[in-house]
Amino acid sequence: MPRRFRKTWKQSFFGDFVYAQAVPADHFLAQMDRTVAWDQFTPVLLEAYKGQGKVGAVPYEPVMILKMLLLSYLYDISERQTEEFCNYYLPAKAFVGLGITDRAPDHSTLTVFKVRLLNHKAGEIYGTLFDAIIKQAQAAGVRFGAIQVVDAVHTVANVNTEKDRRRIEDGKPSADPDASVVNKGTRAITKADGTIQDEQVKYLGYKTHVSMDAETGLVTSIIPTRGDSADNKQMPGLVDHDATLGVPAETYTADRAYDDGDLHELLWTRHKHSALRLKAQRTTKKDDSKALWFKLLASPFYQAGLAVRYRIERKFGEAKAWHGFDRCRYRGVARYRVQSYLTFMVLNLKRVILLVTGTRFRPLAKHLVDG
Repeated sequence: MPRRFRKTWKQSFFGDFVYAQAVPADHFLAQMDRTVAWDQFTPVLLEAYKGQGKVGAVPYEPVMILKMLLLSYLYDISERQTEEFCNYYLPAKAFVGLGITDRAPDHSTLTVFKVRLLNHKAGEIYGTLFDAIIKQAQAAGVRFGAIQVVDAVHTVANVNTEKDRRRIEDGKPSADPDASVVNKGTRAITKADGTIQDEQVKYLGYKTHVSMDAETGLVTSIIPTRGDSADNKQMPGLVDHDATLGVPAETYTADRAYDDGDLHELLWTRHKHSALRLKAQRTTKKDDSKALWFKLLASPFYQAGLAVRYRIERKFGEAKAWHGFDRCRYRGVARYRVQSYLTFMVLNLKRVILLVTGTRFRPLAKHLVDG
């Protein structure tokens, strides 16, 4: 039985003619539409549809809904705003596959779609889509470099901390029971009277552990978790996942939080160079093992790794400043994983389009996406 989807007027002469006149061929969304093999996602997405697009109510083309969801993260707008955005902004309307006279699917359709993928095999489809973008980049000629940078980024939970504290004091559960306390150390705070005081910075949140190719800026592996998960415990999973994608890195670098003997050993047994920044005690303690660490400090691979480690901080800054990753959109660790995968998917798409076509993503003026 053939698959069938709701028809649009995108391929009509009138629709294509207007888009050809109104949407520049080098517009970022036009380039992304042509560069990415979107049709390859259809079979994967249909796995989460009960009728597989063959029986039951005729669904929208699932790639259309995926594209709308990605636009929501690309421009950091809500799903309701995304519906309006796709109705009135021609490049977005053309990108998702709507004709000039078509109306975008209702914002509730995005919510249903997102939950449908989440409920199918514990949401593993999001990881499959993430990997597919990396594989398409490789197929398009993007070549990874010799160094992978590993780090973790926190996201503040979608909870009013003061109200949540009162809820717990009243014997009620937290508004987000999966969120855990993140301790970011002390920070200088300027008081109302002008005095400066060091205060402990704590909040409820989550964490995404990341492995990024330093050369291309592409994030190859992520592991979204609760905010209190240990960085060093998640790194082996990142290294393993990189291997499944054929990431050819010779060196892994990270900050002092990853200076763990087991992690150094893991990299060496995988025939990788370790550029995990050493804690001072490695070379100051009084035992016979210091020679190994002095040798590592002198290694050109160690020095090269640390020289590019900062690049992952720029990626995290981009995620927070332009794509809303400073705060959770949803509650619960399962939904946080959705946000994490979609955020890093759009970050990767931006890099892929730049590397393949030379076209840089330019955020729109806020009033154009806020409605």
